[in-house]
Amino acid sequence: MEDLRAANPAYDAAITFIRMDWGTYGTSDYARSLGVQRRSTLILMRGDDILGTVVADTRRDSIRALMDLALA
Repeated sequence: MEDLRAANPAYDAAITFIRMDWGTYGTSDYARSLGVQRRSTLILMRGDDILGTVVADTRRDSIRALMDLALA
């Protein structure tokens, strides 16, 4: 994700990135309300709406496609 952000500054302009530690927050009410069931879950939100998710997928294309939703 960091290399995608470095290659396209528009991502940082359009997205607030928040990193949550699974060990601390994985079983929280908030994580459950978002449907997070495992580590390595990326969620793109606009306000309270979930625009897309990527779960346990490290492929650059998948992560880029998710981040591109924020630019649309």
